[in-house]
Amino acid sequence: MPHLPIVDPYIESLSHLDPATRRASATILGEIGDPRAAGPLCGALLDPDATVRARAARALGILRSTNAVESLCASLWDAELAVRTSAAWALGRIAAPQAVDALCAALLRLDPAERQAAAEALGNIGDSRVIAPLCAVLDDEVAAVRAAASEALGRAGTSQAIPLLERLLDDPDQIVRLQAATALRRIEACSAQPLGSAQVDQNRSAPGSG
Repeated sequence: MPHLPIVDPYIESLSHLDPATRRASATILGEIGDPRAAGPLCGALLDPDATVRARAARALGILRSTNAVESLCASLWDAELAVRTSAAWALGRIAAPQAVDALCAALLRLDPAERQAAAEALGNIGDSRVIAPLCAVLDDEVAAVRAAASEALGRAGTSQAIPLLERLLDDPDQIVRLQAATALRRIEACSAQPLGSAQVDQNRSAPGSG
């Protein structure tokens, strides 16, 4: 990809005194997609303005900058929820195996938005280490987290999750039931072994069932 001359003014604007200018610059740098912006955007993860930090994280995810993984993992501990979830989203986009441990730790956070974001991100990383932590949150008290973990395990295509996903076919939440059913079909497609007793019944995922 050729370097785009227009990127330089926006990199410089990441240091502007006006936080609104820095926010806009972080967003635009992600949209431009020039890899030269990765380093400055990593620096913006330490900006005093939380919105700048969150936008910088998302921009790095759009760039899929592997050089940003360490900085984004550190941002999973940011004081602001929006920054933490943006960092998780970015790590999921980059899908770097070195982010697995940090994202698995985020699955244990008190805020369900963090647990959901971490589960979604782990679903994009093809690493066997994600299986057990994702299975562990299939019984999370928050439906959105259970749904995200189900989808992630379906992407992983592991038969280890089949018994747990089968139980979610009777989950009280419709979205969880649908994600579990979809995950089981994906696992079946990836595996030489049939689901056996797990016959994914669409009626069980319909509204008002279970």
